[in-house]
Amino acid sequence: MQRVVQRKIVGWLFLGMVLVSALVHGQCVSVYPYAEDFEAGPAGWTTGGTNSDWTLGAPSKGVINSAGSGSNCWVTGGLGNAPYSGGQRSWLQSPCFDLSSLNYPYLNFLIFWDTERQYDGGNIQYTITNGATWVNLGSAFSPASCRVENWYNAGSITNLNGMSFPQEGWSGSVAPNQGSCLGGNGSGQWVSASFCLTDLIGQPNVIFRFTFGSGTSCNDYDGIAIDSFTVSDLVPLPVDFSYACTGGNSVDFTGSLGDCPNAYTWDFGDPTSVSNSSVSRIDNHAFSGPGEYTVSYQVDEPCIGQRTVQRRVTIPELIPRIYPLTCPGAENGAIGLGIGYLQAPLITWNTVPPVFSDSLTGLSEGSYTVTVSGDSACTVSLTIDLEADTLDRDTQLPERIAFCETRELILDPGPYSTYQWSDGSSDPTLVVTEPELYVVTVTDVDGCTIVDSVRVRERCFEGIYLPNAFTPNRDGKNELFKGYARDINGYVLTVYNRSAHPVFSTTDPESGWDGTFDGEDCPSGVYVWSCKYDSPDKKNRTEWGKVLLLR
Repeated sequence: MQRVVQRKIVGWLFLGMVLVSALVHGQCVSVYPYAEDFEAGPAGWTTGGTNSDWTLGAPSKGVINSAGSGSNCWVTGGLGNAPYSGGQRSWLQSPCFDLSSLNYPYLNFLIFWDTERQYDGGNIQYTITNGATWVNLGSAFSPASCRVENWYNAGSITNLNGMSFPQEGWSGSVAPNQGSCLGGNGSGQWVSASFCLTDLIGQPNVIFRFTFGSGTSCNDYDGIAIDSFTVSDLVPLPVDFSYACTGGNSVDFTGSLGDCPNAYTWDFGDPTSVSNSSVSRIDNHAFSGPGEYTVSYQVDEPCIGQRTVQRRVTIPELIPRIYPLTCPGAENGAIGLGIGYLQAPLITWNTVPPVFSDSLTGLSEGSYTVTVSGDSACTVSLTIDLEADTLDRDTQLPERIAFCETRELILDPGPYSTYQWSDGSSDPTLVVTEPELYVVTVTDVDGCTIVDSVRVRERCFEGIYLPNAFTPNRDGKNELFKGYARDINGYVLTVYNRSAHPVFSTTDPESGWDGTFDGEDCPSGVYVWSCKYDSPDKKNRTEWGKVLLLR
């Protein structure tokens, strides 16, 4: 057994010499992850300081009675059941580490502390100046998270004076107060301590050391033990998000969870919206309208910091151009589709078979639905109702017309491509010889068929009657001068004074002159009138006469 121990000690000394030689020649640990459980020896770790009693091996102390992993660990006060040395200002120092290749360097180790609370304890420090200056790693106020845990529990450790400022670290025991010796706040077991080495990113020469300070009394404790020291590069989960369009301009967003998030932040790239941001990992946003939006999703994680991913989200704008059918029953309607904010869209119409272009032609009346999708775009649909043109397509025929058998009456529906009269004629016009209902079917240049009719009645025109006197004295009798006739068109009645100046004119046969001009009563006397009109026999007529105005 003694030879085995001697060989182990010789091996440790040899390995230590190799590592020390490497450090002297500037060779630092550069292969990661670095994980040292000290089962094979000190591995380049060294001890020093005043009254140092750091020891490597299998502890069998009263409280610290095993290693954190395996058999060996570093512990103060020796391996047996003995207190640590008083007046101690000691350290356990690591090899140097080249962290320049690590994106997110991360430290983890196992620690067990059993010291007099407040007065004795230790911490971990680092140097990037080959030991010229040492800096505490973290503080008692370092925020805990899923990546920073079991860090310092004491803000002031008296006997770290001279080694640490501020004097923060681990201190305490599971034992209660014993006289003037303070107990409480010990770990009571091996715990995993971890910390982000964010301040050391890119540093090529970093050395760590665990410190320990004790007073000259109340030292009947096991001290501090260290095991399983690991330096690694965190590999965070990718930051990404997915989204689902839920109709209209509304979109559901789901961000990646991350390993250890502190916060999530959305920027939907929609500055005109009243809710352009969110701090929920899963949220919905109603965009202010169609458009192309750059959506940002940010995850903030300890050790990693803020990471952001951006993706383009497009809500297409569909702009239909509708060309109605020229007439009911036709198949010449068309729909064109303009698409905004989307390059290379995928277009599908619900026709049979489906059409994949931006226009439809040769359409009959009905509803047509188009669906548009594309890269990074919401799928949107639009239903378009196509109807016939609502233009008035009646012919020029009146509803009814009177004629006199002694005169000729010609029915003319207007210019069309084809004609078919109810008497069998296909001529553009029809000469009427009998009073009855005449029906014509015509086809216009658009191919639309129009059916119209006219009722022809027999009545010979006897001319228009206008009185030769009227009395506009507001007694309710014979107040207006007007013409009396039926079935006339193009009616114009004009009344002139003695100076041949018009004092009244109308195109409404039901309207008459009340004997005033510009709101003033005209004097009694004789006035001249002219009346122009078109008679039922289609002849233009003009009659003249005189009327006596009496008051």
